[in-house]
Amino acid sequence: MTLWRRWAGFWAREEPAESVALFRILLGLCILSMLAVDIPIRDFIWVDRDHGGFRAISQARGLMALLGGHTPAAVGGLLVGALLSATTLTLGVLPRLSALICLQIVLALHSSGSPGGSQDTLVTNSLWLLVFARSDATLSLTARWRSGRWRPRVLIPAWPRYLGILQLMLVYQMAGLYKLSAYWHPGGDLSALYTILSNPAWHRWNLGSLWVTLYPLTQLATLGTWLFETVGPTTLVAALYCRHTRSRPGRLRALLNRWRARDLFVVSGVGMHLGIMLLMAVGAFSALSLSLYPCFFHPDEIRGWLDRLTAGQAGERSTSA
Repeated sequence: MTLWRRWAGFWAREEPAESVALFRILLGLCILSMLAVDIPIRDFIWVDRDHGGFRAISQARGLMALLGGHTPAAVGGLLVGALLSATTLTLGVLPRLSALICLQIVLALHSSGSPGGSQDTLVTNSLWLLVFARSDATLSLTARWRSGRWRPRVLIPAWPRYLGILQLMLVYQMAGLYKLSAYWHPGGDLSALYTILSNPAWHRWNLGSLWVTLYPLTQLATLGTWLFETVGPTTLVAALYCRHTRSRPGRLRALLNRWRARDLFVVSGVGMHLGIMLLMAVGAFSALSLSLYPCFFHPDEIRGWLDRLTAGQAGERSTSA
């Protein structure tokens, strides 16, 4: 009974809303950027060949079937809806409804089997979290209308932030476990990133023979990526728990807190994703992953950073005046 009460108390916790609000804003911006890339090539991706598209789509399903199939009119209407819902989501106007609408549109568009890979699943899972989260409590137009302030201190359920962490940990863990080839493992030649960066289908910049010179560096980056994805999630969960219970005794707890394991994980993850975005043409997966990173931080931490940022800006304005 005591364990059940602790578990129920864990999910009943409340906290300020800054972390989830930043997640909402970053995810909305990611979706808008994806639409900016996809809309000009909509016929290539989503319109059926019988209606002037590039490829044959076997069968329309769900919402797309109700709209008459993968026609230019149906696809165009869904894209307009996606733009509007992603915009209102970013601004924090009816974000739960906006997330639900955007989610259904994304599912409808990608029912065509268009090649989106894991980023499609990450988008839909993240939108589901925002359907259930109070993400408009701060840093939103709704908060401004309700309280007259952009950043009112409002308590919301903490569990959506916890699920955001869990979502990203599962993404990393499964990505690491699926890297079964000798190209990734420490026992192999660690040539995975060298192969990717040498492939015109994957790299963003053609650096030619430079990658041969940098081969040892790509091996080190390959090993680091594999370790980050396989060992990192477990380490992060332990670090977050030890950070939450820092007042308790224990050598491992003291070690993880002393080495600031959470911060090391976040810096490593940001560095990895920025490297992917700079060097590889692999879609929006890295940007979507980074949109979940505010969940790693307690809202009071983010609130403190924002307070210092606004105080610094106010100081600069007073000095210039």
